[in-house]
Amino acid sequence: MNLFRFKKTIRTDHKFNEHALLLVALALACFWLPPTTQGQPRKDQPHVLTKSRIAIVLIALFALVLPAVALASDNLDPMQWGNNVPGPSSQLPNASTPYRLWNYSHGVLGYGKQTFGVNLVWREKGSWEFMCTNVRDHRRLVSDERVALYNTAAKAYLIYRLQNFGINLSWSNSLSDEWKIARSTANGMLSLYNTNEGDYLVYGERPFGINLRWLKDLKASQTPTPTTTSTTYTLTIYLNAQPPVSGYIPFYAHFDPNARGNVTSVSNPLNNATLLFVKRGYSSNDCGNSNAVIALGPTATMTGDQKRAIWALPTGVSNPPLPTDFLACLVSSQSLSSVPINITYRVDAARVQPSRPSRSPRSLPSP
Repeated sequence: MNLFRFKKTIRTDHKFNEHALLLVALALACFWLPPTTQGQPRKDQPHVLTKSRIAIVLIALFALVLPAVALASDNLDPMQWGNNVPGPSSQLPNASTPYRLWNYSHGVLGYGKQTFGVNLVWREKGSWEFMCTNVRDHRRLVSDERVALYNTAAKAYLIYRLQNFGINLSWSNSLSDEWKIARSTANGMLSLYNTNEGDYLVYGERPFGINLRWLKDLKASQTPTPTTTSTTYTLTIYLNAQPPVSGYIPFYAHFDPNARGNVTSVSNPLNNATLLFVKRGYSSNDCGNSNAVIALGPTATMTGDQKRAIWALPTGVSNPPLPTDFLACLVSSQSLSSVPINITYRVDAARVQPSRPSRSPRSLPSP
């Protein structure tokens, strides 16, 4: 059972400098000469801010504020994608036809390696094709039609999939018609709607991965929320034995309390067994490799460095985000069908929480 592997990359976000107009306007205001008579200043109009100068300064200040206001509102509009579709703005792209795809204010979207999250970057690498289930279908798309989103550089389809970091997107070799494309009759811009997520893909800054968000999440993040304290829960979950590929028997559990937060503590309650937690990027086949696992001895609790190594967390981060997965091998003289671990997790009290913590959202059986 393989977990995630992360690779290094360099990402560049291009932003528009909206201060140029301000500098020009202020320069005009500063060098605006007072009215003169035969080359000499008029005595009744000294060097003070006249109405003309005040107007120029106000225009300059408005020029500074206007782009920021427009950007704050425009990025909540799902119609923010463009491509080289010829013809009237009411027409949708053709199927199985390569196009450039760009965000109207943040550049061209393409395939590229990321350290965290889906391999997408803000630069042109690969064309995009809207694919029907019949890949030889080149007709013009119609409204509300489901299509797959294919990138020629990735040689794969962009799909919805849960991620530990970044937006919940990934690549698949199998065609998945989970996107719907719409086009604005006003400006010809496109929207990208994912039917599995039930939301629009838009630009939005985030701490890890490419700056893409789902529109509902972006709106929620821009809505002021009251300052609250977090709530901490402690419980026991069980890792169930899985069919081994070779060697060690893998024990696995997925933990999702339906709330955003972090796992703050993981401990082994067993008195006579050691758990070998598999690091991200390795599988249970690697349990015999000491570089691929973190050993948690009897009654031991993970340190911050151990959690960082298992979940491949960035420097300074030691608590993996929720939801998360646990994959381990067992070193014991006993034969068990499942093994317990004690965890403590913290969630944001401002979000909707379960009435009480459950042993496991997937109802993993106890030994």
